[in-house]
Amino acid sequence: MRTAAILTNRIYAWDDTNRLAVGGGERVILRVCSLLKSRGYGVTIYQYAQRAFEHNLDGINIIGLPYPTSNYDMFWPLICNQFYNRTKTSDFVLYNLPDFATGKKRDDAVLFVQGTVWCGVPPSELTKHQKATLRNVFDEMKTNVIVHEYTRDAMRQIGAADAADRAICIENYVDCEVFVPAEKQKIILFPGQAEKVKGISLLEEVLPRLRFDGWRVVWCGSGPEYGRLQEMAEKYEWFSVTSYPMDQVQAAYGPASICVALNLRSRGNSLTMMEGMACECACVGIEGNTTLLVDGDNGVLCEPNADSLVGAISRLVADEDLRLSLGKRARVDMAERYSLSDWRDKWTKILA
Repeated sequence: MRTAAILTNRIYAWDDTNRLAVGGGERVILRVCSLLKSRGYGVTIYQYAQRAFEHNLDGINIIGLPYPTSNYDMFWPLICNQFYNRTKTSDFVLYNLPDFATGKKRDDAVLFVQGTVWCGVPPSELTKHQKATLRNVFDEMKTNVIVHEYTRDAMRQIGAADAADRAICIENYVDCEVFVPAEKQKIILFPGQAEKVKGISLLEEVLPRLRFDGWRVVWCGSGPEYGRLQEMAEKYEWFSVTSYPMDQVQAAYGPASICVALNLRSRGNSLTMMEGMACECACVGIEGNTTLLVDGDNGVLCEPNADSLVGAISRLVADEDLRLSLGKRARVDMAERYSLSDWRDKWTKILA
């Protein structure tokens, strides 16, 4: 049997290695794993971990690699070296995130780059050292796969123009047979991993202004900031937090009327927004950070500040006809533009 190995930051939560992280990035990696399995590969995922562990997830081996020292520059060369030593005989190796590809690597490695936040910050905030290190990572890879043209632009911003020109763009897909609308309820949904980069601070700022008669505000997704969200839920009776198993996340979107993707720092088309659109939610996105939404046509765009976000949500709360029409148009767009077959064909060429 051919073997494939993937190095990533997280499949299981860092603070609880028996609990799956269920963000869009994690689920995209598992989709790649499913494609590898369908092509006859035995798949092993290696991830950063606070302590060593090993699990089997639907036939995929997942191994936690502890990081033994402090990580001051946000790179992970020792984990990269461990991965290299463990996967010398693998037929296919893939790195998810350039931050983890800063050690010894094979000449035939593939780098998968999701989003535009590296070392925890956008390109404009990287140090000279970080930019130089990332340029080397992109240049050394046999193949760079990106999920959005914004990522190609970000690579050029740090001086990796040649690698950006060679990068292959494979956008995410949404399964419209799994993500289907249900009877809509008065729910404003914030889906995604509970992380600072997902806009937790902005949510905290706007929550007092999101109290509408009969409406509930729900954050769906676990993560390192989950405790902070629970504190908000205790403070505001109209707000709650929840999380679904990875194979049941579609249940969160079906009854939601409004879906808000708080991608404040990373640019690209988040899987969580795509899933909300497929479920006929009226979606709110950040202006300039996504190409999924056309304001007033299939969703609503706002500026990354409290007044603009509250205004966009209030507009949708007040106008049921607008919510329904935006949601229906969004689902049509997902079905027409982001299909599984296109995604599979492009990844199959990479594997070939």
